[in-house]
This record gives sequence, structure tokens and C-alpha cells, in this order.
Amino acid sequence: MKYGYVTNNNKYDFFYDESNNIRVFSLRDNKYNTDSNPQVIYSPIFVIGGLVAMENERDETINEIVNKIAQQKNMKEIKLKHLAKGDFLDILNSKKVEDFLSWLLDSKYYMHYFAINTVYWSFLDIIEDSVSFLLEKNDAGYILNDCKSEDEVRARIDYFKNCLYTLIKIDKQEFIEYIKTFSYPKILNTDAARFYRGLHKLSRKNLNSNRSSSNKLHKYIDRQLIDLTRFLAKCKDAHSIELTFDDEIDTLIGSFSSFYMSRMMGFLNSNHFLDKEDTIEPIIESLVKHQPPNDDVNPFENLKYQFVESTTALEIQLSDVVSGIIRLLYSFIEDSDQDDVEKFILNANNQQRKNLELIYKNILKAEKECEGFIFRVQVPGDEYKMDILFKGIS
Repeated sequence: MKYGYVTNNNKYDFFYDESNNIRVFSLRDNKYNTDSNPQVIYSPIFVIGGLVAMENERDETINEIVNKIAQQKNMKEIKLKHLAKGDFLDILNSKKVEDFLSWLLDSKYYMHYFAINTVYWSFLDIIEDSVSFLLEKNDAGYILNDCKSEDEVRARIDYFKNCLYTLIKIDKQEFIEYIKTFSYPKILNTDAARFYRGLHKLSRKNLNSNRSSSNKLHKYIDRQLIDLTRFLAKCKDAHSIELTFDDEIDTLIGSFSSFYMSRMMGFLNSNHFLDKEDTIEPIIESLVKHQPPNDDVNPFENLKYQFVESTTALEIQLSDVVSGIIRLLYSFIEDSDQDDVEKFILNANNQQRKNLELIYKNILKAEKECEGFIFRVQVPGDEYKMDILFKGIS
């Protein structure tokens, strides 16, 4: 897991499309708003990504690859669904996906993406706030012991975020019901101690020691919950919690526009070309054109961006292919345990292996140019599974 957002001052042309923009992520009737359709299992993975090249450096072979992977001549627009359909393992079976990834690897373009697990993102501050409290009261030894660098400290904190995410997945309904009683994320400081005491109780309830013999968890999952329970026990007298935002009660992510802005602000010297999106475009426009009071400076005013029709830009069309592939990859990792990943590595056919290796090579190519081209907010346990997947196949 790399920490920080590593960018550079080069001038690039970034092309974007998105995958799985649900507009708003919120709590509704003791569940996520995305759970309203029981026939559709929601993936928490959101991706904005696509192609990037040095400024004004267009690779003319883009016309050739579009013609090669198009289902028919004179197609108005290319999307991932025209190359392959299904889940991640299904698209790995596609020869057209191989053609595209091979072209991308040899072209002047790089892959880039900003991938985020929206559920993980929505609750990681619970751990961040508890760490701040423990540091304030000089009781952070449980976290800091044996850590020799800042990265090791961050990894230790991320471990507890991973433990919390494990609890959320195991007991999702009760977790949501519980945090809603506190109007999460607008928790009052006066409720901080009570909030952590109840969360500690919920974690302890899910331990194997409190489960029937027929309902035991894997030992490594139980180990995470034991560590989380011990960690939360130290926060029972917390006197403050900084989870209060300007969002409405029950709103976890009010708009995905902040992810676009974060991505573009990391590369201020570059040009950013985005697919037209009715809900994102006006928000970004208002942020860029905002005139702060007094002599304050708008940090977004020098952002160079355009919203364009994808039908007129092949790079944006192929950005749909990139963002779609990456979203399916991260969703596969999210939905699989370590055994599933290892089983796939053992049983993958030649086409699947070839495409997975091409994805990995494109990621390495992008990171060699700039580590910030590949950015993710991912559950640490999923980061580990991703490492197993790529190392096992290469």
C-alpha cells in the first residue's frame, strides 16, 4: 500500500469516463440507498479513469484499434460492453479486450484511474477520529508499538480500518441500524463516548466466542474482530468526534464531484477532458467560477478542463473501456476472499491469464511514468488480495 498522492508537474492530456456513479450514497430505511433493488447486488466500487498522454501528443493508431474492436462499421460510440459483457472473469475471456490492452501497452497513451470503495470511504473516519483521541490522551501504544516509520504507523491504522470494514460486511444491517440512531455522519461530540461504547459492543457480539458452533467465522476474520474490540475498548471515554460535515443526516457521499476535483487538482498543469455528465458538470462549473469573499483565492480557478461529447472523442470512448475494466477488477477483489483469488489463479485459462497480465503491465507502465496515475482508496485486505492476484499470474 503506497501512501500519499504522488503527482508531477508535467503537462498531460487526461481523458475521463466513469463507472458506477450512483450520484448519491446515503442511508435509507436501515440500509444503503443502493440496496433498494434486492435483485441487483450493489458494488461499492466507483472509478473515474481512462487514457492520458503527454500534452498534444495524440497516437494516430487509436483509429486502428477502434476499427478493430468495433462490432460493426460506423459505430457511433465504443464502450466496454461492445468488447465483452459479464463480470471480471467473463471479460478476461475476451479476445477484443486483449486487442485493446495490447494496443494500449504499445501506444503513446497510459492508463490512469481513481478507484474508491465508497463504503470503506464512508466509515474510515470512525477509526481516524478514535486514533486522534488516543494520541491526545497518550494511549496510542496499542497502535504505535513496534512501528519504525510513518508508513508503518499508517499501515497499523489502516489495519484497524480493515477490521471495521470486516465488521460492517459481517453485520451490515445491525451496523447501519446502530449508526442511524446517532444520525451518522452528524454525530454530536457529547455522544462520542456512547457511540464508541455501542460500537465496541457490536464488535464483541460478533466474535466467535459469542457465536454458535455452526456459525463460526474464519479464524483470521475472528482475529480482526478481536483486535477491533480491544481497540474500541480504549475509546469508551472519547469526548469528541469530528465526523460532522455539512451534508444532510444519513448522507454518506452527497456528490461524486469531489472525486473529480481531487483527481484534476493533482495535475494542475494538465488539460482534463471529461465525458458530459449532467449532475457533475454544473457542480464543477460552480466551483471553478466561484468568487470567494474579500481577497481569498479560489484554488480551482486555474483548472483546465472541458466537458465534451464522447461521440466526438475516441480517447473518451476508450476511457469507458478502461474505467469499466478497472471497476470490474476491483469489484472482483471486493467480492472474493483470498481462497477465491488463489483458486482463480490455479484454474485461469490462457486467455484470462493473458488479459490479466496485460492489465498488470499497463498499470506498471502508468506507474513508471507517474505513480499518481494509479490511485485508489481500497480496503487494505483487498490491496493484499490484489497483490496475490497479480503476482500469481505474472
